[in-house]
This record gives sequence, structure tokens and C-alpha cells, in this order.
Amino acid sequence: MARWLGGRGSFEDTLALVGFATAAATAAALIPDLIVTSVQIAGLLDYGVWRQAVDTLLSPWFLVTWAYLVAYRVLFLVFYAAVGRELHGLGTWRVWLTSLIGFLAYQGFILIFIR
Repeated sequence: MARWLGGRGSFEDTLALVGFATAAATAAALIPDLIVTSVQIAGLLDYGVWRQAVDTLLSPWFLVTWAYLVAYRVLFLVFYAAVGRELHGLGTWRVWLTSLIGFLAYQGFILIFIR
């Protein structure tokens, strides 16, 4: 996509940098999920109680969950945009377009293969 929009970077370099960007952005969701899952496995937090708290608008768990999910999305777009800008030399709208499409492609992959 970046090359199609006039980028100059190679596929191999893009793949390497996008891998680091994906790992860093994913940490925004993995760390809180790991903590919540560990607490639930240890029996310190019942899943039903936690789920109800997450589903209750403006409860502390609702706010925490949405905060890290928003951070996850924003970090993906920012890190992918950095790859497009630094490696491919893309301008503003092109960088954000490739970042958004890259994020959607990654989420589509997760939805199809990991779900």
C-alpha cells in the first residue's frame, strides 16, 4: 500500500519495522489483559462480576478497559504512521491512510485466524 502511494521503502524493511510497531502497540492491551486474567485464574476476581462491571457504563472497570483499548488503537496508528513516514517518506494523508489500512488488515487477520 505504501509503495502504491509513492513510498520508497522495501517490503523487508517494512515488515521488520511493522513487527516492532505491532509488538509495542499490542503491549497496551496485553499487559492489562494479563493482569486481569491472572487475577481471575487465581480466584481473586470472579469473571461474572468483572464482566458486569465492564458492561456497566462509567464504572471503574469500564473506564480502565476502554482506556487501554483506545490506547491500543492509537498506538497502532501512531507507530504504523511512523513506519510509513520514516521508511517510505510518505506525506501526511498518505501516511495516515496506510496506517489505518494496515491496522484494519492486522485486525482482520486476528479476527479470521485467532478468534
